[in-house]
Amino acid sequence: MFHFGQAAGVPVGVFETIDLPWIDVVPQTWQRWVKDFVGLDPKQPFLSAEVALQCTKTEYHHLFKRSKDHNTADAYFLALWGAVHAYARPTASGGNGSHTRLPLLSQMLELQIQREAQLAR
Repeated sequence: MFHFGQAAGVPVGVFETIDLPWIDVVPQTWQRWVKDFVGLDPKQPFLSAEVALQCTKTEYHHLFKRSKDHNTADAYFLALWGAVHAYARPTASGGNGSHTRLPLLSQMLELQIQREAQLAR
């Protein structure tokens, strides 16, 4: 447990030191979003490697085809969640915002289109 806490604390310390906003998200939050995004039954268990095979082009299937590639798939989906929700909370959560339901992807894309239109003006 000590090593896990130390490993989890190092990136947080770096982010805080350089004043970079960060979001502490629990797996249930991003997994629920992926299930909504892909259209899976919310009550089924989340098998990240299998879902990644469904969501990616065949040229990337080598990254997720082994049963032990679930960690790679988790990292893929967590990065996707972070990229889509980067502007949802522009200030650092400090670990207090992980239990709120985030907007759907369609709403996030609509907000991004509005931001780009404002920047183009």
